[in-house]
Amino acid sequence: MNNQNLNYNIVDKYLADEFISLKEAFERLNKSGKRILLIVDEDKILKGVLTDSDLRNAVISGISLDKNISGIINRRFKYITISDQNHKEKCRNLMIDHNIEQIPIIDSNGRVVSLIFWTDIFKEQRLEAISNEAVIMAGGKGTRLDPFTKILPKALIPIGEEPIIDIIIKKFTAYGINNITLSVNHKKEIIKNYFLENKHDIKINWLEEDSFYGTAGSLRLLKGRVTEPFFVTNCDVILDADYRDILNWHIKENKSLTLAASYKQVNIPYGVVGIDNGNLKNIDEKPSFDVLVNCGFYVINPEIIDELPQGVLDMDQLLKYLLEKGMNIGVFPVYSGWFDTGQWEEYRKTIRHFEGMV
Repeated sequence: MNNQNLNYNIVDKYLADEFISLKEAFERLNKSGKRILLIVDEDKILKGVLTDSDLRNAVISGISLDKNISGIINRRFKYITISDQNHKEKCRNLMIDHNIEQIPIIDSNGRVVSLIFWTDIFKEQRLEAISNEAVIMAGGKGTRLDPFTKILPKALIPIGEEPIIDIIIKKFTAYGINNITLSVNHKKEIIKNYFLENKHDIKINWLEEDSFYGTAGSLRLLKGRVTEPFFVTNCDVILDADYRDILNWHIKENKSLTLAASYKQVNIPYGVVGIDNGNLKNIDEKPSFDVLVNCGFYVINPEIIDELPQGVLDMDQLLKYLLEKGMNIGVFPVYSGWFDTGQWEEYRKTIRHFEGMV
């Protein structure tokens, strides 16, 4: 059996049964750091696979996070058996031929033996190049991070040993996105000097506001400059998602604008009461709710620029305006990997996360 030079991964953290909820499946994917769960019975016999894409499509279609995953499992999955000759070559062919990134290995009884990833075969992460432009909105005052932002613009607030703007740019360049535009206003000379003194391997373009246009108003300055869908992100958020998936979904679903939205559990630290004609109907002590929160990360079609109303314009106002005009606005759910550094508590959480990765 010629199976040399192939890592056989321990699979326990990728295993789940088909009766867990969508919410737990999302949490398992987050904890494993991969994009797949292997669905098994009590004997570890493989019954199906579940990817982050399967979960996302279920949520988009309106399935509740409390529902179990049995109805969305892919039961027609690709695999190889432990007795197959040359696992590495067979995995390589399956991955390329079927455009998949993970292959389970099972024994003669159907039990899971291992799970082979794209990186095990090709030794690098699979990131298809994207040529679309990315716009980073770095013109805000960052008042929620006072007193830091009395000295530094929020784009240069450090996360570990580098400013957040560099982390955001690296997320884009990992996908081959080298056309980066910065929209600047508040303390813009500090930001421009930073890029003069710290050379980057990409060309930075600039949108310079002459007054505060709001969180979306400076996009007017792109008129005539973009001809295909482009990314827009706030400079105080880090989104650890597959940008290629977001863009492809946006194009496939024919959206005019797509926003990334993250699931957050909101805990109410009080007893929430229900009333009926002045009488206590029920009381729910310290309930929690799962809500979708706008990540501040978008894919936008060029024609949206022509729709921008005049005056100061924030992104929430733009979204409401486009909805009123009947534009096709999409929501791309992500369960984890969103970091909002624009407020102190979340900033500290982000610091702890990135320190834990070192």
